[in-house]
Amino acid sequence: MKKVLSVFLLATVILSASVLALASSRNQSRIDVYEDEFGGRAIVEYGIPTEKALEQLAAIERIMMDTDYHSRVEGNKIIIDMREVDALVRKNELSQNVKTRNDAIDFLVMNTLLFHEAQQRGLLADENEIWTMIQEQKNMDFSEASREEFEKYAGRLGMTANELWDAQYDAYFLHRTLVNFWDDVLTQRFGEGTQFIADTQYLDEGAKRLQAEVDIFTKEYYENLKAKYVIVYE
Repeated sequence: MKKVLSVFLLATVILSASVLALASSRNQSRIDVYEDEFGGRAIVEYGIPTEKALEQLAAIERIMMDTDYHSRVEGNKIIIDMREVDALVRKNELSQNVKTRNDAIDFLVMNTLLFHEAQQRGLLADENEIWTMIQEQKNMDFSEASREEFEKYAGRLGMTANELWDAQYDAYFLHRTLVNFWDDVLTQRFGEGTQFIADTQYLDEGAKRLQAEVDIFTKEYYENLKAKYVIVYE
């Protein structure tokens, strides 16, 4: 399978997994927007997904699959492909994301640079680990109703359920690579096992103070790293 290592893929939590995992026996359905710790957002459907919700999710996935990705780092330049920005803006509109075009550009700059840095430091995700993760998702004990909804969703994309799971490889690969990068950076600064935790409400006071330090450090670290590069748009 061709690996399209796009930072755009990270902008959406694995939508197919959302459809499968969150379909339930409840009669009522509503759509929310979920944000993960990396700033990725996706529609999450609670209850049995409506036809409208499935079509909305499929439209987002089509944008992800149909866009060519060429944002990259060359020398001291971060080159941002504006077609990728346009695709991310369309995805944001469909997922009810209020972020601006400039937010989309900032997001692509950040993740293009961090993926490059991870690659340079030998921190790319392990391919076997990614396939294992996908297989584990396939084998999860979902209800029959949930599986039917997932198959319906895959059908809207002209794919089988298995094909759609396998198509998530690139998104998983990119996500795992960026996790590896920050794990390495934070371990060097704070010690082994330190992670960035977005939701700190359930942490004790000591852990909250540490996360506040981590938050400040990661922002400063990124800005210092970005300052070494020139951003070019094409």
